[in-house]
Amino acid sequence: MARVKRGFDHLLDRARDLREETTGRLVIGANPVLSADFMPRLIERFARAHPGVQIQLESDNGRNLIEAWLSGMIDIGFVTRSAGSRALAGASTLQANHLIDIGTVFALPAGHRLANAARIDLADLAGEPFVALTGDAGSRRELDAALARAGAPVRIVAEASTPLAAVALVARGLGVALVSDLAVFACAGRDRVVARPISPPIGSVIDYAVSDEKRQSPLVKAFLAMAHADAAGIHRDIVGDPFG
Repeated sequence: MARVKRGFDHLLDRARDLREETTGRLVIGANPVLSADFMPRLIERFARAHPGVQIQLESDNGRNLIEAWLSGMIDIGFVTRSAGSRALAGASTLQANHLIDIGTVFALPAGHRLANAARIDLADLAGEPFVALTGDAGSRRELDAALARAGAPVRIVAEASTPLAAVALVARGLGVALVSDLAVFACAGRDRVVARPISPPIGSVIDYAVSDEKRQSPLVKAFLAMAHADAAGIHRDIVGDPFG
């Protein structure tokens, strides 16, 4: 009898989980690079599979996403960052979970002297006007260190708080920038920007944060399962083979 009761309780729990997977509300936070195209594509797939779920997308920079996540205003927070800067926005109290690897590229104005190079060495940037990022201190330090190791002092002519803003400045011819490949393809001025691979390569990642409590939600579980299954394919659909 006890075994039968345990089995019945399990069926009740599973039925409750299935109901919660098909109804309810899910709040996703993402930085502007992901909110421009990547996350809407992922949410579209999830919405088709879960038509009864209301989904809210909150777009903000990493620091504000941390505050929203810590206050419980969002269920999952997604960000892009350089691979060496793994804690979300440098917050040591927040554990970053890896989703996928993406690329870091040089964003160059169309017509730049290096626009047709198969691959660009960091040393090639010596003396170049450079658009620097201010929004992610960890990633900024890593990129600055890589330029220093390559002996490539750059002339910082502008700073931007987000990669999208940096690419927009590149599109206007102010200088070059080191950003994720998704940042280039999400920029409104994409036709005026060329993306070229870096040597030595500097990786970027998509990470996410979710609390232990939220992780138990059937909706959160379902969304993360789809994210892990589909993220790499969505990334390929967006960037294709930018260097082909």
